[in-house]
Amino acid sequence: MRQRIRLSLVLLGAGMLGIALAQSPNPTSKKATTPADEAALDAVTKQAATLETQLAKTSSTSAEAAEIMLKLMKLYHENGRPFGLIRVAQTFVGQHS
Repeated sequence: MRQRIRLSLVLLGAGMLGIALAQSPNPTSKKATTPADEAALDAVTKQAATLETQLAKTSSTSAEAAEIMLKLMKLYHENGRPFGLIRVAQTFVGQHS
C-alpha cells in the first residue's frame, strides 16, 4: 500500500514538473521591443497612474469615480492589460450594482 502511495506521489510530481516545463517561456521566442513600443507603454502607464490617482481621491460610489473607472477599463482593455481591467471592473460592478 505504501509503495502505491509513493509511486502515485512520484508520478504526480513528474506530471506537475512536465506541466511547469511546458508552460515556461521559450527564451528564443522573445519579441523584440522598439523604443517606440517602450515609449507607448510608458505613456499608458503614466495615463493609468494619473487616472488611478484621481480615482483614489474620489468617493468610490460617486458618479465621478464611475466615469474614471470606465476610462481606466477602456485604457486597460485597449492596451492589453487584463489584470488592471479585471481589478477595476470588479470594483465598478461591486460599487455600482
